[in-house]
Amino acid sequence: MAPNARSLGVETPDAGGARRLARFSLIGGWEIRAVPYRECAERPNLLSDERGTLDGAQYDCVVAPPQYPRSALFSNLARRISNRLAIHVPVGLGRLANETPIVSFTFDDVPESAHSRGAVMLEKVEGRATYYVSTALLGRRTREWTLIDRDAVADLDRRGHEIGLHTHRHRAVNLLSKEELFREIEENRAALRDISPSIDARNFAYPFGFAAFPRKLQLARLTSSSRSVRRGVNVGSIDAHYLKCVELTDTRLSPAELERFLDAVVAKSGWLIFVSHDVSTSPSPYGCSPSLLQQALDGVVARGVKIVTVAEALRKGVSAQPACAAVAAS
Repeated sequence: MAPNARSLGVETPDAGGARRLARFSLIGGWEIRAVPYRECAERPNLLSDERGTLDGAQYDCVVAPPQYPRSALFSNLARRISNRLAIHVPVGLGRLANETPIVSFTFDDVPESAHSRGAVMLEKVEGRATYYVSTALLGRRTREWTLIDRDAVADLDRRGHEIGLHTHRHRAVNLLSKEELFREIEENRAALRDISPSIDARNFAYPFGFAAFPRKLQLARLTSSSRSVRRGVNVGSIDAHYLKCVELTDTRLSPAELERFLDAVVAKSGWLIFVSHDVSTSPSPYGCSPSLLQQALDGVVARGVKIVTVAEALRKGVSAQPACAAVAAS
């Protein structure tokens, strides 16, 4: 891309000696020009076919967050700037129109226990969850857990749970080009439709929680919402493409903190989104124990808070506001 009035291109060498084009867009912020996924020194195999045994259990793939060489100073700075823009510049601006507080339970990836145990627990209190599925992971075993298969996805859909998008290969969007993200979303959506034509996946969650402003702008055109991992309760004016949440994990949320968040969503008549992964008596660092999930469900029921899927919350509880300048400009 040649420099012009809207963008400035700068070539920078990465840690592996390859040359990279980064450009600053007045609309999108710093953006790293994509290179082939498996050839970039800064872009590890986030989903690899590595096999092995851990604590006596076999696994057939590894899902790992991206790691960036410290020597790639320019690239790292560009990513941080773009991520900051994604956090603080709203794209899908709307206003909560719910008259009473609402709570959503979401599960990412999705481990089998979130289906076999988590869904059952929610259904006992007439609740339904949103499951963000990376379809390339279906039926596979990682170091942390076994993922649900196609039959489990179809079962969740039949039982009234929402199926959401999480990219096909669980790839961090801040490392993807415009074309790569488009393919990831289209493959993700097509694979879900192939499981069941009734699955109409419109809502997205950022893999690893990593965002980039240009990709956030793109997601606003491809999806209805994008959930982050930024902690907080959604209140008043909200950014539909950087929805706040609270990680429902034993490692990050104490029982006392959980109660405070439940009190806050009632006091502010807001929208509280929980996110977790597995539901196990020995949960991973990213999952919750059945007792923590039960405490959350009991607290919601005791306070009279309605449990809704993300799609329901957006359909019934959010009124549209004029698109922000960034989207209009794009």
